[in-house]
Amino acid sequence: MQSRKEYIEILRKYLPQGLQGAETDYMGEKGNFHPEWFDNADSIMSRAGKEELYELIPDVFKMLNCKDGLLRGHAIITLSFDTRLQSPEAKDIAYKMWLEDDDEGVRESALMAWTAFYTNTKDPKILKKLYEIIKSKNHPVAHRFEALRNIYAVS
Repeated sequence: MQSRKEYIEILRKYLPQGLQGAETDYMGEKGNFHPEWFDNADSIMSRAGKEELYELIPDVFKMLNCKDGLLRGHAIITLSFDTRLQSPEAKDIAYKMWLEDDDEGVRESALMAWTAFYTNTKDPKILKKLYEIIKSKNHPVAHRFEALRNIYAVS
């Protein structure tokens, strides 16, 4: 039977280029889609949380710089949800990603990730911010809907 360290190294081996290199995406050099890279990353991140493989947190943080939005979105969720690898350092990063990321889907994931740190806290500042997002027509409908859903999670 393999040790925990060996198991983690095996998981790292199968992470996508976007996670390993943090400057490439899973489209490959010739723009060919490699779904197995994305599937591996998502599966490994999910498994890491379920199996409490906190040693992979630095690897997932690297993924926040990946060119691909799907992988960045999954990474911030992994670093924010208590059912995955919640890391306190990700809270401010999630908020910044919500404000600044170029990808609308990443911003939506980042908003969800940021509010995950406040689940069941009834924090009035967070509830007020979510309410402001809902009311603002400057935010995409998906973000406003996410803010509405998260009001219930924070309350």
